Amino acid sequence: MRVCEGVQLRNVFVSLLSIGIPRFRTGYGRFGGPKTDPAQLRAIFKAMEDNDLMHPSRVLTGYIPGSEALKVVAELVKELKASKPSLPYILDPVMGDEGKLYVDADVVPIYRDSLLPLATVITPNWFEVELLTGIKLDSLSSLRSALRKLHRD
Repeated sequence: MRVCEGVQLRNVFVSLLSIGIPRFRTGYGRFGGPKTDPAQLRAIFKAMEDNDLMHPSRVLTGYIPGSEALKVVAELVKELKASKPSLPYILDPVMGDEGKLYVDADVVPIYRDSLLPLATVITPNWFEVELLTGIKLDSLSSLRSALRKLHRD
């Protein structure tokens, strides 16, 4: 949400749609937050379309904890990119850190196979790069391989 606040300070209209809010990261011992279910997301996206509010100048996605909700978001991003191929899409695949997932494991292939190919910019952390590429980052060579894979696949 801090990203949106920073953008709004520059007089850019931001539609913030909270899909799931982690109250605490895994490093605190407990984490959680509400999840928006797929039907609610579809209803929200439809209402935005019905009110002529689905014309973004850019798209940013972040923490989406469940695969069914992520599939709905992936469908929307795909539709938006199909109608406007130059639309910048910033993908922050928030999945975990320090070797621990804080999303459902079945979101990983959706990020990798559906959203990553649509992204203009990606902002994964070390752990997320390993999840998306299947490459253990333990050397400069493995880092280069992972980056090549992220940018080619």
